[in-house]
Amino acid sequence: MSSKYKLNVRDPLHFPGFEDLPFDIYSRRYFGLTQEGNDIVYCTKVHWCFMGKSRNILHPFRPGFVVTDRYGKETDIWFYFDKPQEEYPVLKKFMVGHTVLVMYATGHRFRDKSVGLRLEDDKLEYITGCSQLDTAAEGCRVCGKTEPNVPIKRCGRCGVKYCSQTCQVMNWNMKHKKECPVFAQLRKWNEIKWQKFDTHRNHDMSKYKEYKIKRNMGNTCSTIHNPDTKPNARTQQQ
Repeated sequence: MSSKYKLNVRDPLHFPGFEDLPFDIYSRRYFGLTQEGNDIVYCTKVHWCFMGKSRNILHPFRPGFVVTDRYGKETDIWFYFDKPQEEYPVLKKFMVGHTVLVMYATGHRFRDKSVGLRLEDDKLEYITGCSQLDTAAEGCRVCGKTEPNVPIKRCGRCGVKYCSQTCQVMNWNMKHKKECPVFAQLRKWNEIKWQKFDTHRNHDMSKYKEYKIKRNMGNTCSTIHNPDTKPNARTQQQ
């Protein structure tokens, strides 16, 4: 990775609001055409992640919840797993106030004419204790010292800088216990170039297993061509 590359979480291409997502149709921002054998197929061009703050848990016909995107727009997220019994255990991980992450999210129009996100597998993650992702300070996280002769200590998990153990302990007790997962997430995100797609990745930038890549691409292509091709016995909210 080039040392000059720095992730910008405010970039609307890689961290879009709901209305900027590819929406059940081909999107030139996120997909392009490539040749596989004798076939011309759509392929993913860049990495992107939908981020939203969870506002309310929903249980009308199936598990889901309301999130607010980067622009303050409320959006519903509904679960449509192959195994319905796996949906509620996933939902239980989330609480109001969590920052929700959905890699390669696409908008969906349901049969009742509402719009939102339809998740067909457990690719949803969250960060606790922080409602907004931001970048870490260049100097000491507590006092801001940046002098060359000041020894630098780093958090072992996220890499945030401190000028002394005193500042590190003070920051941990004040708020870093909650911030640490956020900065750790940013550190992982900055390990790849988001503007050049290589393979589908989880929120922590680890690669999908091979079978999951194929499944994900299959779901992506079916969404582009026909959003209602996947049968589902529960029809209340499809």
